[in-house]
Amino acid sequence: MLVFPVGTIGRLLRKNTGLSVEGDSSRFVAAVMEFITAEILEFAGDEKLGNRNMITLKAIRMGINKDELLRKFYFRCLKEKDVEKENDQPNL
Repeated sequence: MLVFPVGTIGRLLRKNTGLSVEGDSSRFVAAVMEFITAEILEFAGDEKLGNRNMITLKAIRMGINKDELLRKFYFRCLKEKDVEKENDQPNL
């Protein structure tokens, strides 16, 4: 069973956003993170290569690519990270 610590998530939300965060918000974010992680691991487990008892990065990527919504979510997050990196670079 996969469990994300609600208290830690609430603390990190307050620290990283600088906003007041209610307990219900932390629980909701934890539940969403648990759900997305479980979906990724389920698809990755289906894509395990050979008779291995280990989920590899390749199996995770194959699992994400197998599901259209996860693929869109994943690449959207990557695109936003790339934009953040570009904005952090100084103008020369």
